[in-house]
Amino acid sequence: MLLPFGKREGIVINLAELRLYYYPKGEKLVYVFPVGIGMRASSDRIRLYDDDIEWLYNNIAKGTSIRILEQAIKMSYEHDGKKIELHSPLTPNDGSEAKLIMTNAVKNFIGDNDETLK
Repeated sequence: MLLPFGKREGIVINLAELRLYYYPKGEKLVYVFPVGIGMRASSDRIRLYDDDIEWLYNNIAKGTSIRILEQAIKMSYEHDGKKIELHSPLTPNDGSEAKLIMTNAVKNFIGDNDETLK
């Protein structure tokens, strides 16, 4: 599992992969929890399992920062080579098809071979 790009502090919720990451202050550690997204009828609330809610409540200090992002593509250079994770982006509000965005960073990471990008 690759971690989302960005600051590794507090709570980070990556909507594209439906995961909540908690980075405890002063530790080189991450806790990962699955999340769900409600329907429009439930105001698109983020859902968690009861046991996870209890754990978060008992272990996270009031005032901990929370960032919500949508990183559908995660990349990393590891000791054994390049790693990439692809997740489906959220469906736009108008119901149109969601597409992965091939940024320059992604193209540089995987190469610019037209066949690879299809």
